[in-house]
Formats: sequence, structure tokens, C-alpha cells
Amino acid sequence: MIDYLLDKIKKTKITEKILKNPSLNSVLIEINANREEDKEILEIMKINGFNYDINQIKKSTRLKGRHKGYAEYIFKR
Repeated sequence: MIDYLLDKIKKTKITEKILKNPSLNSVLIEINANREEDKEILEIMKINGFNYDINQIKKSTRLKGRHKGYAEYIFKR
């Protein structure tokens, strides 16, 4: 479900409401910070009070292959 929500993150008020819900403490999203769409997701998560650990990102970033540049971002409030 969260993948669907992320695809619609900029387009739906429902997603904004979910992200603003104080009971939502963490979200896991696979992101490639080199893609413009994913940069927007990073900004939206930041605006909604979520942060991530850069060291965790460095450890999970794929360095080669088809998914080079992708990492699992664990956002927490």
C-alpha cells in the first residue's frame, strides 16, 4: 500500500494526511537520490518531520548493477 501512496504522494490529500498523522513514526522507502522524482520524495518527507540516518543510507546503497544508486531509506520522526 505504501508504494501506491508514494506514487501518488504529490497528488493526493489522503497521503498528506497520513504523513502528517503523529502516530506514524517510521516509513521505509526505496529511493535513488539521483532521480528528480525521488528528490521530491526526500523533500516531502523532510517537510513532514521525517529524517534519515546518512550512515544507514551509505550502507544500503547499491553500488553497481541495474539498481545502482538505490537505497532503503528508513525515515523516522
